[in-house]
Amino acid sequence: MRIAHIAPFYAPVIGGVEEVVKRVAEYTASKGHETYVITYNRLRDSGVGLLTREEEINGVHVIRLKPDLTWSHGTYSSELPQAVKSLKPDVVHVHAWRHPHVREYTMPEVLAMLEETGFKSVEYYYSAVNDLTYVNAEPEDYKRLRGYADLLKLAIKKPTKLTLIRTTAYPLVKLVLSLRMLIVAISQRYREPPPTAIERWG
Repeated sequence: MRIAHIAPFYAPVIGGVEEVVKRVAEYTASKGHETYVITYNRLRDSGVGLLTREEEINGVHVIRLKPDLTWSHGTYSSELPQAVKSLKPDVVHVHAWRHPHVREYTMPEVLAMLEETGFKSVEYYYSAVNDLTYVNAEPEDYKRLRGYADLLKLAIKKPTKLTLIRTTAYPLVKLVLSLRMLIVAISQRYREPPPTAIERWG
């Protein structure tokens, strides 16, 4: 299996997300999976283009893209879409969702993209796992919310102040992107995507 991780930073940059990506990537590589990490060629606070563009670290293939724009801990590179496509990965794991390499999509958009690239979604749902303290519920109670009706059931089951606030805020999800919950899609490849013709010169 070919697995691609997309992360804002990677070793030798040190940090919480970086350590998680490193451990997960090295684990899958140790199990014989072809594992890549696509990141940016920069250090956290300064220094752009100082690292090797491509190298292998503990069995993980690291690709560092040239930044077009950097700010604080944010980076944008126009190379990212093509870098992912060229690998033709079976699994893409995007880390740190509030970084600019991640656009927030709706559930229909996610399922449509998976279908276009040859994946059939076996199961899909919204997950509020990232809002544990805000929702004020046990993980099993809300980790598979499929819509507003499920959230109402949770509010009735645990009518705490925080849960009621979350239930009230839910209708604003489509209007305010930052309120969106995580989308989880379990998919299986059933065909190779058809070749796409791209006009590069008009």
